[in-house]
Amino acid sequence: MNEHLGEVACDLVLRNGKFYTVNPEQPWAEAVAIKEGRLARVGANAHVEECIGPHTEVVDLDGRFVMPGIYDTHVHLITAVQYARSLCQLPDPPTLPTIDVCLATIRECFEQGRGIEDGWFLGGVWSPFTFGMEGPRKEMLDEIVGDVPAFLVDMTIHAAWVNSAALRIAGIDKSTPDPQYGVIARDPETGEATGYLVEYSGMALVGRHIPKLPLVRRMALAERGIAEMNAYGVIGFSEAGSEEADLAALNRLARDGRLNARVLTRNLAVQAGSIEEDLVSAEQIASVAAKYNTGRLNAFGAKVYVDGSSQNDTVAFLDRSTPVELPYLYEDLTITPEKLKQVVTDLDRNGLPIMMHCIGDKAARVALDAVEAARKANGNSGLHHCITHAFFHSDEDIPRYAQLGVSLSIQTWASTDFDYGEILTPIIGEERWKKAFPYKTLMNAGALVSVGSDWPCVTASVNPFPGLAMASTRIDPFYPERGVFNEEEKLTMEELIPMLTIHGAEMMGLDEISGSIEQGKSADLAVLDRNLLECEPAGLFETRVLLTLLEGRPVHHAEDSPMLAPAEGLKTPEMWR
Repeated sequence: MNEHLGEVACDLVLRNGKFYTVNPEQPWAEAVAIKEGRLARVGANAHVEECIGPHTEVVDLDGRFVMPGIYDTHVHLITAVQYARSLCQLPDPPTLPTIDVCLATIRECFEQGRGIEDGWFLGGVWSPFTFGMEGPRKEMLDEIVGDVPAFLVDMTIHAAWVNSAALRIAGIDKSTPDPQYGVIARDPETGEATGYLVEYSGMALVGRHIPKLPLVRRMALAERGIAEMNAYGVIGFSEAGSEEADLAALNRLARDGRLNARVLTRNLAVQAGSIEEDLVSAEQIASVAAKYNTGRLNAFGAKVYVDGSSQNDTVAFLDRSTPVELPYLYEDLTITPEKLKQVVTDLDRNGLPIMMHCIGDKAARVALDAVEAARKANGNSGLHHCITHAFFHSDEDIPRYAQLGVSLSIQTWASTDFDYGEILTPIIGEERWKKAFPYKTLMNAGALVSVGSDWPCVTASVNPFPGLAMASTRIDPFYPERGVFNEEEKLTMEELIPMLTIHGAEMMGLDEISGSIEQGKSADLAVLDRNLLECEPAGLFETRVLLTLLEGRPVHHAEDSPMLAPAEGLKTPEMWR
């Protein structure tokens, strides 16, 4: 038995399973033995027999598929639960609801009192594609909510729809200038604000007037969101854009023993729309992180937005082959290259891994340049600095990820010819659009690629399994008639499962203790109702997680979990009752 685990019998044995270990030296196993939250044995059924003592719980998995617990490397936890679950929830964006459907939902919410908090009407997440590039209008909300200030975020969390009352509270009128790196959409005839606020600095003009959530409310939202992630096998995540109040809530959950996930928070150093003179210093971020860092909560991370969003045409491209007339755009970086180099170098020196939001190829190049500058100034710190999204790259920048040790957090749902193409093709040209989402190419070039849902941005769920279908087929399930998009970038399940598990753990600095099913590692497991390697794409949309273990303890179990099916000869372990 492992010398670190001693010779005493184990707490739990799971046998007769199909364990896909993500360990190249032992790809499959039949059984595991767990002691004190760690894997004491991994192998054949006979291999774990000697770990069974008089008090060991033994569970027969009856051939079920087991994989390592999942890491989601890009989540907006509290925003997701607040705006996409708890307030006025608008129709699922991928179905592209009509304006009338959106307005009917808003009216129903308002009349039923859903979305009313502290005198404001709040909700999301609506699709920009529903309203076109001009965006929604304040008058639509005025007719429904009257003088109650309204603030509804879009599915990218890069824009907000507000009414006249909210604009009055913020003091926004036709004379109000656009903020740096943001836009107040205006009526082309009157110059008045239309109620569409683009990017974080635009949203903040109204958002700063919304009362802050109290600690107990943030804790409840975080706990609810983590429970939803656990239900999909997720046991760790990177919170992509935290403020101190979020850290306080997560810290309290951790100290109370209620944080059912490993968390790396990315504390905001620069937002899209920040005034560069007001940047948060690396020393300040490290000081705040030290205050809240505890147990499963690693608060030592940072985030910078380098460009904006495709839907709002605030993406930084190296060139725009076909200029187009749009109601508004700034179409460039949200931070200067020199300032980004300074920020990344300072964060790296202070031991803070940084996530950089980059959609366009110009943003990706500038981000890679910033890491290169940090490596030259500080030497190789070993920190996993990360670029998230990475939708577009120039060919010469793709090898630089491996060369610089920069990892990627990709969105598997962004693998198809979906609505972004309608917006971007006229701007960047059809040939460049066809090279979007080059995840296979990046992986083959040696980049460490993990999966981040970006929940609730674009995707209405943190469920990772539908994204596997899109990344492995490159077909949009909502518009299958569009066919396969960039077929050579298809990923196999053998490539995707490590991205969900060990690669995510490595990006979060946890691969020595988690991310694969290996002796001595934490017993972080997900028991599924089907074998992902034998599953057709349609079946991935129906995949259910029966049981999720974190450190050998259940954080989720479904009604037909092997732990809850005595009629099939599978009894619930006493320790979990």
